[in-house]
Amino acid sequence: MISDTLILASRAAEALAVAHARGVVHRDIKPSNLFLVDRDPGGLKILDFGVARVNHATHQLTGSGSVLGTFGYMAPEQAYESRDVDARADVYALAACCSSA
Repeated sequence: MISDTLILASRAAEALAVAHARGVVHRDIKPSNLFLVDRDPGGLKILDFGVARVNHATHQLTGSGSVLGTFGYMAPEQAYESRDVDARADVYALAACCSSA
C-alpha cells in the first residue's frame, strides 16, 4: 500500500510538472481527479482541468474574489482568495491527497 502511494505521488508530481512547465495550474487536485488506468498507480492520469489557470493567458475565465477548488485539499493562499495562487497550490493539494491515501 505504501509503495502504491509512492508510485501514485511520483506519477502525479511528474504530470503536474509537465502542466506547470507550460504555465498551467490545475487548482483542484483531489483524489477524484486522479484516475488510475486499469487501477494501476503507475498509469495515473490527472483529470478535470475545468478550473485550471494558465499563467500567461491574456484574459482570465474567473473573476477575482472567486474561490475555486475543494476546501479539504486547498492551499491556504487559495482558500483566502489570493491572486498569487501558483503551482505550489497544486503541490500542497497533492500532498493532502497522498496523506489521506
